[in-house]
Amino acid sequence: MSLFSFRWIPLIAFIAAAGCGPLPRPFEPGSRDLANPLLQIQDSHGVVVAPIYDAPPEVATQLASLLARRLGKHEIPATATGVLNSGNLLEGWYKLENSIAGSVDVVVDWQLSDRHGQEILGRSSRIRVRIADLARNAWPIVDDLANEILPHLVTRLAGDPRPAKPLQASKAIAVGTITGAPGDGATALRRAFESVLARTGIGYSESIETALAVVDGKIEVSPVSNDTEQVKLVWTIRDSAQKEVAIFRQQNKIPKGRLSGRWGAMAFDIVLAMRGQILEAMRRLETSGNDSLQVPSNLK
Repeated sequence: MSLFSFRWIPLIAFIAAAGCGPLPRPFEPGSRDLANPLLQIQDSHGVVVAPIYDAPPEVATQLASLLARRLGKHEIPATATGVLNSGNLLEGWYKLENSIAGSVDVVVDWQLSDRHGQEILGRSSRIRVRIADLARNAWPIVDDLANEILPHLVTRLAGDPRPAKPLQASKAIAVGTITGAPGDGATALRRAFESVLARTGIGYSESIETALAVVDGKIEVSPVSNDTEQVKLVWTIRDSAQKEVAIFRQQNKIPKGRLSGRWGAMAFDIVLAMRGQILEAMRRLETSGNDSLQVPSNLK
């Protein structure tokens, strides 16, 4: 069950644990203001890349991980190790064909499906290699297969294989301090902010000094039981004058130790869950001026 509510000043989101299902979405709000077009932006361009079926181990995981990384460079949230909110699923079936004179065709039949299982892209990648190279060094094969399918995925998911042009820093939000995050949480969350916000109406800036606003995060992880922890996240957006303009709160119960190492897709889940509200807060900050966005004194 999820509980989601907010006020414009400050903007507050409470997100409780998500219900059971095939695609866990632990930080996604349970409802949206559908009258607001800024909150209707979907997360459908994210991708979960499955290990390549029937492929040798040195190909199966390398190819999935490489595609996830390269999709990320095109600002498409992707993971080969977890789940994404409303994410699409990319699957590939590996096979060898036409073995002649010491060479063979390496073929991967790709299928990209949406969260409902409907196919949105089907394509085969085919490269000719020497049979001896299959056992000697898998990396060139992995690289060639990724290069063949990548532009088709990017075009289908984002509409343009070129990375989006960054917005001016003065129109963007920067990430300030992220405290209390175990594992690689601080790094993973920064990467998620950059990837998720890059294609929105408000961009991501690496410059705190010139950005329109800065978001700071505080993470607390506390034990609930022998095998469960609770993570609480508080995000504060401040304008260039360091005045608070919005606050977001998220929480969920997670398996013990889940955040001690790599956060992976969970970092994207966290940012995706509050993306619409960040957009609205930034839009109001840009158009309304600082005075109308100050936090009332009784809420400080």
